[in-house]
Amino acid sequence: MRLLLVVACLFSTILLTDCHLVRGFKYRKLDPKDIKKYPALPVQTGNFETFCYKTPEKRPNEDWVTYLDTALLDSKTFAFLVIRNDSLLYEKYMDDWEEVQLFPSYSVAKSFTSALTGIALQEGKIKNLDEPITNYLPELLKKDARFAQVSIQHVLDMRSGVKFSEKYQNLNADVWKMAFSADLNRFVQYLSVEKPAGQVFEYKSVNSQLLGMVVERAVGKKLSDYLTEKMWRPMGMESSALWNIDDPKKQTVKGFCCLNATARDYARFGSLYLHKGNWHGQQILPQSWVEKCSPDTLAANGFYKNQWWMWRRFPQFPDSLSAEAERVKTKGTILKSENKQYVVVPAKMKAYIAKGILGQYIYVNPETNVVIVRLGKYWKYKGFKTAEAFVYDVGRRV
Repeated sequence: MRLLLVVACLFSTILLTDCHLVRGFKYRKLDPKDIKKYPALPVQTGNFETFCYKTPEKRPNEDWVTYLDTALLDSKTFAFLVIRNDSLLYEKYMDDWEEVQLFPSYSVAKSFTSALTGIALQEGKIKNLDEPITNYLPELLKKDARFAQVSIQHVLDMRSGVKFSEKYQNLNADVWKMAFSADLNRFVQYLSVEKPAGQVFEYKSVNSQLLGMVVERAVGKKLSDYLTEKMWRPMGMESSALWNIDDPKKQTVKGFCCLNATARDYARFGSLYLHKGNWHGQQILPQSWVEKCSPDTLAANGFYKNQWWMWRRFPQFPDSLSAEAERVKTKGTILKSENKQYVVVPAKMKAYIAKGILGQYIYVNPETNVVIVRLGKYWKYKGFKTAEAFVYDVGRRV
């Protein structure tokens, strides 16, 4: 009996002290409608005129609309938008979701954190991307002096070498500890480096959190306030958004995830990249920053650059001669990838994406002037294995 009491006391102590396990178990299913249960800071609209997408001059092809309607039915999609030339070709909301609701972005928020980094760089708040992150987060040196070798560009490109487990199936993994931490500043102080910075691409959300904290220290503002000032208001976003934080008292923004906005406002963000950072005459983002998402740059960096992704299922060849036939066939471009292989990117595949864990996507194709937004849960449709594949297919069809 005494042993049972001791075990019970130990178990309760663990639950009380390791709050991430309690929160993680409670919210482990990642229900998009749980966003109101998390603490958050507002990203506010202002007195600026709301930017509205145009109505297309020609009605979209009925077969194409039927194809989308059929494919999206019972696919676990909540919102799907297709924009071309700033005209809204298709907009559909499902499963009781509406256009005025805030949708969770999960890791799509990483691309917003990246954009704010570009703005801070443009303003001189960040001197250059080769600066060590410890110029802004000196407390990291107390745990591991090797953090002095980790630059802002390293965390932008997921090449920091930081020790961190991103195993979503394990509630005790670092990604869950960070996601449900009540003190993110304290959490990062226990991080260490396990590999030399710059050598290996490893997708680890902690990089985006460190990036967000660097931006906050550099500009002296919360990410949510900086996003309000630099993008949300001047771009005429139609609805105020919410960006989740660790705790109402600590108020550290989760730079690695958890921005919540309407589908149309996500689309506007995609359109900003489509127009190379220029928003109807105002240069919100440096053009050079947006151009780092070009197919050449993305493919050369393992199909990932500055918190944006490129479609990775391209044929690869050991030499340029063997790749030439594929290039002629697809009228594409031969690029040399990080693993020394020659990649053939088809001519029509100039798109890149921001993406989240449940299949949230902002698709941007500068060559065809197309932006696609897909929001929902895990994809379910027999015609395509993933929502990503479907989004790219729709992009090609447009």
